Amino acid sequence: MVDKELTSGHIQVVEHGSGIYSSDTDFNSQRLNKSTEAEYQPTTFNFSDGFGVNFSSKWMQGICSKDQKAGTAIHKRISNAATMKDDTTATKSSMAFETSFNGSIHVGARTTETRISEDYIGRFNVSQVIKIGDARSTSTSNTSNSSDLPSCP
Repeated sequence: MVDKELTSGHIQVVEHGSGIYSSDTDFNSQRLNKSTEAEYQPTTFNFSDGFGVNFSSKWMQGICSKDQKAGTAIHKRISNAATMKDDTTATKSSMAFETSFNGSIHVGARTTETRISEDYIGRFNVSQVIKIGDARSTSTSNTSNSSDLPSCP
C-alpha cells in the first residue's frame, strides 16, 4: 500500500492491491513520472503459530494533482482492477496518461467554474492529456464556498 503526498500536497499518489506489482517512479519538485504494472492474485501471509491472513484486494491507483492557488484539481482513479498497466506524467496543472486496465477508471478535472468527469468500467485502453490554464476568475467575489476548493477523491 502506498500513500504519498508530493510537492507540499500538490501531487498525491495512493495505490494498493494484492498480486504481482511493478512500479517505477521519478519525481522532482515540478513533475511526477510513474509507470505501473499490476495483476491481481489473492495473497496469503503466514505468521507464527499457524496464523494466516488472506489478502485479496484488486488493484487501485489514484493520482491527483492540484493547484490550491489557482483553484484547480485533476485526478485519475483506477479501481477494482484485475490487471493494470499505466504510464502517467503529472504536474500541478496537467496530467497525461496511457492506461490499459480491466476494472474501472474515473477521470476528473475541476476549476472554480468547470467540472469534467468521465467513468469507464470493463476492459479499456485510455489515453488522455489534460491541461488547465490559469483558472482564476477575472471577476472578484467576497464569498467563498468550501466546495469550490480543489479536492481529490
